[in-house]
Parts: sequence; structure tokens; C-alpha cells
Amino acid sequence: MAEQRRLDPETILNRMKMEEANVSDKSGILKIYLGYSAGVGKTYRMLLNARNLKAKGIDVVVGIAVTHGRADTDALLSGLEILPLKNVNYQGIDVDEFDIDAVLKRKPGLVLVDELAHTNIPGSRHNKRYEDIEELLGNGINVATALNVQHLESINDIIEQMTGVNVRETVPDSFFDKADEIELVDVPIEELETRLKEGKVYIPEKARTAMLEFFKRSNLMGLRELSLRYTARQVSDELLDYMRLNAIKNPIPVGSRILVAISAGVSSQKLIRIGHRMAEDLDAEWFTVHVESIQFGNLDAKQRDQISKNLKLAEDLGANTVTLVANRVADELAAFAKENHITLILIGFSIRSAFDNFIRGSVVDELIRKARPVQVMLVDTAPETVRGQKKEDKNPGVLKWTRYLASVLAVGVFTIPMYLFFNILGFTNVIMVMLIPVLLVSYYGGMRQGIWASLLAVLTLDFLFVKPYFSFAVSDLQNLPIFLVFFIVGVTTSVLSDLVRWRIERYRKQEKFLNTIYNFSKELLTHNFLNEILGSITKNFGDFFKCDVVALLPGKEDTVKVMESTSRSIDFGDNEAGISQWVYKNNKTAGRGTDTLSSSPWYFIPMSANNSVMGVIAIHKRGEGTHFSKEESAYIDSFANIAAMSVSRALSMSSYMDYVMKSL
Repeated sequence: MAEQRRLDPETILNRMKMEEANVSDKSGILKIYLGYSAGVGKTYRMLLNARNLKAKGIDVVVGIAVTHGRADTDALLSGLEILPLKNVNYQGIDVDEFDIDAVLKRKPGLVLVDELAHTNIPGSRHNKRYEDIEELLGNGINVATALNVQHLESINDIIEQMTGVNVRETVPDSFFDKADEIELVDVPIEELETRLKEGKVYIPEKARTAMLEFFKRSNLMGLRELSLRYTARQVSDELLDYMRLNAIKNPIPVGSRILVAISAGVSSQKLIRIGHRMAEDLDAEWFTVHVESIQFGNLDAKQRDQISKNLKLAEDLGANTVTLVANRVADELAAFAKENHITLILIGFSIRSAFDNFIRGSVVDELIRKARPVQVMLVDTAPETVRGQKKEDKNPGVLKWTRYLASVLAVGVFTIPMYLFFNILGFTNVIMVMLIPVLLVSYYGGMRQGIWASLLAVLTLDFLFVKPYFSFAVSDLQNLPIFLVFFIVGVTTSVLSDLVRWRIERYRKQEKFLNTIYNFSKELLTHNFLNEILGSITKNFGDFFKCDVVALLPGKEDTVKVMESTSRSIDFGDNEAGISQWVYKNNKTAGRGTDTLSSSPWYFIPMSANNSVMGVIAIHKRGEGTHFSKEESAYIDSFANIAAMSVSRALSMSSYMDYVMKSL
């Protein structure tokens, strides 16, 4: 008899969880037909398999199948139920789009949804077709779809480098990895080239030249290799799951832990994709970390939007995203790496000038020195158009030139009286007084202006108050250490002033939030009636976030309606009401700054408590910026959770009072 294998408690628990998930999980099954190029036969294979399933009694419908008029593919549609498409008028042109509501109403056993990477018409419920499929899966509907490998997000930069084509329609790898089954649709390259010559591969007339360049043999070979690699990766993952479930010895390889350090630049997206691919190849856990430096001031709205996009991309690719605040970026990255047992750090190559590195310091050099023994890999993420330039077009800490002019004026204002009374005050007192404009400029203008003022003050002292006068020459070398110390003191006070000012602003904001959330909670506890609670919710939301707020609760037939708002003049129409209904039904955020119905200027968040949705809060943000920052999103979540619990309490009390009244 074979020796019985003993399972450790963790393996038993994991097996129980997986078996329980198989029983209780009501989400649909996703199958992806993966090809390396248009024309390999993905839609044909999908329709052929659908016909076989229908013959076996499976309820199969076609949500959308793009055949491009190929006779053999069109023939496979015969006998299959085809749901009507939704006609949408966009900029005066009628466009047929996939109708997700028709599928939700029909509730088939399996729906075919072609062209996974498709971007929906602006104004649709979701920006992308894969998000439509996510909603179908969440409602228990099985989906079959088709995808070309070049549309995977993580290899977007590889595809552009390989083919010279920037593929704009992409699918997050996190969605691709959710697939229960991936079927590779592969044909020899020679056969695909024959199909191209025979005109069997659809190529839009407007893009014919570019597309034909895309179909070069070298490109097709590279794309085919990528499709084979991704299919093999999924098979490997399934094997590992099987080994874990069955307690096979050494099921989990010892992997690395990767940290990707990102900034507020678009180039960080390339770094994120590289980090994702390395993590996949090494089977490693990976982190995407953004460190907001105290030294160089707050980011503007555009940069914060870019940071949000970078972090969202990293989340879509499966990274653990972290935002840190620190005085020195390198110190915080090194500390995080050591605390989290990171084995490899990826950081972008800097194209700053030597002078800029002298003023700000080189994060890369400091990180390499301080992160030991963690390995640091330097990646050139700069676009080809800016490589070799001596400095960036714009740095986050650089302010307008008028601020530097103010530094000149401040030093000049103090220089004039010092020059007039120099014989009375003496050189020592003049030096002490000239520190005052440096401190003032540092506090009100920032670190860079403070350093500029320090340099001006030193030059002024040398030119007017040290022999030979009206010259930058120094006859007495003993004055050189004095100037050096003055400059060091000026720079140090500039840095410290900027640091203190930044921290005061940040602590003031945090304190305001804590006080607001405390008073908000306290105020809600004093209210027992629902209208009072909703009024407090909209008022506190609006005051803290400086936004228009609408609170919606379910009414008859579980349809949400507006119950309270910060103003009666708010433009909240049928479109916003429809989005609110979707958020209430799906318990997910939507609207501005999200990937769902993002064309709306409103941000919608569900009020969830006790595993149910109490209602919806809609927020219209005033001012610049498209997205809420990560900090703002955390604040909104805190407000919404407290609001949900208060609404739940009020509804429970109302139900209890109704019960008592009926019992009397």
C-alpha cells in the first residue's frame, strides 16, 4: 500500500476554502480564446465550440460576434440565438454596441462577447468591454470572449518596441488572470500570410499601410511567442494550484519580492509594466511605491492625476500599491524595502542635470548606498524624444520666476540700510541681519527660493562689505569660511523652514479631517430621524470636500431616489440617477475618476453596512483635477462607512417603530 501523505493544518484549511469557494461562488465562468494576431480564427473557433455546446443542450446566445463579413464565419451563426445590439448615436453617427442589459435580462447559460479589448462609445455604462464582462460574471453569467495577445496591458511597451505600433486598447492582466480557461488559437505563420494575401483578414482602409507593416513576419513570430508564453503561464498556475490542493511536496517555489519605485511621470507606467513582467517570470510578490517628498512641496492637480493613473495601472496588474510621505525619498524606500524583505528594487533612470542633482541630491545614488544588501536595478524609462536632454522640462518643485525676483527684492531691501549704516553696525552685525531675508524667503517662498536668497546674500556681502569693495575678489582669505558657513546656514534654514511649513500644512489637514469625522460621528448619534441624518451627511461631505453632494436611498421596487442634497439647484438628472441605481445594485463605485461610467462629472460611492447597501452618495468635486487622490478616497470611504452605519441604524429603528405601532 502506498504511504499515506499527512496534510499540515494550513493545507487542509486552504483545501476547505477552495472547495467552499467552488460550492458557494456564484460568479460566472470566463473563457478566453487567445490568438497572436487578427486572422488566426478566434471568432471562428468560439462560434464552432458554441454550436457544439448548444447541441449538448447548453443555453448559448451571441451577445456580439464580429465576423467582418467572412462567409465561413457568418455561416456558424446560423442556428444560434443572436441578441440585438444597442444602437447609439455618437457625433451624428449611428453605432451598434453590445447591449449588456439585454444579456442581464435574458440570463443565458453562456454568452459570446467578441473583441474583449474593445473600447465602448463615450457615455456607455463602462469604458471598456472587459468591464461589461466583469458585470456579467458578477451576475452569474458564463462568458466566452476573444483577445489578441498584443492587447494585454503589461506588454504594451514591448509591442510598441517590437512593431512600432502603440496599441491603445488594452486589457489589464488582472482580468486576464481571472479566466477559468484560456484556449490558444494558433495557426502557422505561413498559413496566416496566405490568408492575408487572399484578403481573408480584415484590415480597415484608413489603417491599411500601418496594419500591413504590423503583419511583418518578424512581428508575427514575436507575437506568436508571446501568446504561447502566456498560455503556458496559465497552465503552470493551474498545475501549482493542483499541487497545493493535493499537498504535493514543494508546491511553492521560493520567489523574490520586487519593489517598483514610481513618480508623478507618465514614464512610470513603463516601469510598472516591466516590474509586472519580472514578477510574473519570477513568480514573485511585488509592490508599487510612490514616495511624496516633503522637501519639494506638494504636487499640483495634474501630477496628482498622473499618480492616480500610475497606481491604478499597478493595481490592475496585481501590485500591492503603497503611498508614503517622507523627508528623503531614498531613506523611505530603503526602509520599506528592508521592512518588507524586498529582494529587488526597480527605479527609473533620472535625466536631471548635474546641478539639479547637486541641489536635490540623487535618489538613485542614495538608494543604492542605503538599500544594501537589496539589489537595485536602474531602468531607462525616458521616451526616445527626450533621451539625451540635459534636464527635464519641468520639475515639481520649480516655481515661477516671479518668486525668484521676490528673493532679489527681499535681499535688496535689507542690503540698502545695512550699506548706509555699515560703519556703525560693523561686519559681524551685518552678517546676522542679512540672514533675515533668507529666513523670510525660505518660509514664504520655499526651499529653492531660500537657497537662491542665500547665494544672493553671500554675493552681496562679498561685493559691498568686504575689501576690495565693488568686487567679488576676497583679499582676506579668512572671510571665505564665513561666507561658506553663512551659505550652509542659509541652505539649512531653507530646508528646515520648508519642511516645517509642509508638515504644518499636512498636519493641519489631517487634524481637520479627524475633527470633522469626530464631530460628524457625534452629530449623527444625536439624530434619530432619517431626514436629519441625511442632512448631516450631505452638509459634512460638502463642507469638508468642497463639493456638491446628493444622498440617495432605495424606494419602491428597490429603485434609488434623491432624498437629500446640499442645494436644490444641483444639476442631477436622469443619467446620474441611472448610474446611482447601478452603484446601488452592484455595490461598486462609479463615475468620475473610475473605470465605470467615467464620463459623468459625479463620483458615486455605495453606503454599505452589515453586508448590504443602504444607499448611494454622489459627489461633484469642484476645482481642478479629474481624480480624487488616494488620501481623499480614503477620507471619502471613512465618511461613507459612518454614514452607512447611521442610515442602517435609522432604518432599523424606523422598522421597529412600525412593528410596535402595528402591534398596538
